[in-house]
Parts: sequence; C-alpha cells; structure tokens
Amino acid sequence: MSAAGLTTEAFNELLKLFLQQLAVIYPTEAPKINKQLGDLLITVRVTPKLPVQAFMESARPYAEQIMTADVEFFRKLAHESKDLELVKDFNLLQHMENTRPENVAAIFQYLQQLLTMGSTVTQLNPHQLHLVEQLALSIMQGNPGDDATAATANTAAAPK
Repeated sequence: MSAAGLTTEAFNELLKLFLQQLAVIYPTEAPKINKQLGDLLITVRVTPKLPVQAFMESARPYAEQIMTADVEFFRKLAHESKDLELVKDFNLLQHMENTRPENVAAIFQYLQQLLTMGSTVTQLNPHQLHLVEQLALSIMQGNPGDDATAATANTAAAPK
C-alpha cells in the first residue's frame, strides 16, 4: 500500500464497516443499507474522495452534536428533513427509540471517527496530508524511522 490516498482509503473502509454494522443492527433495513454499501463501493472505485466530501458536507453542521453523542441530533435531522449522505435512504431516527444503548453508542463512535478522519482529509493541504499519510504508513509498517521523523518535523515548514 502506498501512502498516497491512505487517509481517504481508511475513511472509506471505516464507512464501509459502519454500513455493514448498521445492516446487522437493523436487519429489516439491510436491503436499503446494502444498496447504499454497493453504491459506496462503486463510488470509491471511480472517485475515492467523493464519499468523504459528501459525508463532511452533510455532517459538518452537526459536528458538535456528533462529538457529544447527542441523540437529539437524529431528531434534528428528521425535523429538518435531512439525513447524512451515508444513510440517506435509511432513517436512523425511526429506529433510535428501539435501539439498545450500546448500539447507539457504537453508532456515535463510528460517526465521531468518520467526522475526525473526514476533517483530516478535507482540512489539510495536499502536502500536509501526504506527510501524515507517510508517517501513518511508516508506523503501520513498524518502522517510524528517520523519514517519518523528518516528515513530521518538516510539517511546520510546509507551505499552506
């Protein structure tokens, strides 16, 4: 795996896992969720950054509620007739009342991780993102050596 696109790829993998878990939590909605998953897989092949961009556009206005795991977030989405891009064909609110607390917590953990990763991908300039990806790749390979250290040290000097 190359460093190029590592963060975007990680976001897409997490999003895929989230949708798979939603299909398990809500088996009656599995056909809709699996269709969304299929659409995601096709989109990732054609335009890998599109899922992160679409998620961030729909989630950014609700970042505080997502990060504080505020269940009112789902009511607000329903009231505004909006939904997160990733679950646009599936109304989470209608299921929240009957969802076990540990599953609600898991849903928020996924949303929080997606929001954090999405912010990284969309807010860093390409050079900074490349340096972060190089460091992550080096750590994943178990050798955060001189190149990763130098990349991290040079981040402050990177053009913005």
